Amino acid sequence: ATHPIHVESVSNSTGRAEVMCAMFYMIGFLVYARTARRPPKRGLESEGEAASFFLGMLPNLFTMLFMCCCAMLCKEHGVTLPVICVIWDA
Repeated sequence: ATHPIHVESVSNSTGRAEVMCAMFYMIGFLVYARTARRPPKRGLESEGEAASFFLGMLPNLFTMLFMCCCAMLCKEHGVTLPVICVIWDA
């Protein structure tokens, strides 16, 4: 049972972490990109309109942070997602 021919069923499961990390990373980045590039519907004249606009962005930002945490649980490379989002937005 320890012959190298029997490791094929296990070797594919070790590569799953990279694929899952990439999936969570890309979903998190796409959610952030869609949120960051969404312009306000009209000019934000009052302080209340600006606050409601930013409150509308919070669910997407929390989704990005959740995807970042999921990516970090898969691989350590997921920690770079918030940094990439800040660099992309600058």
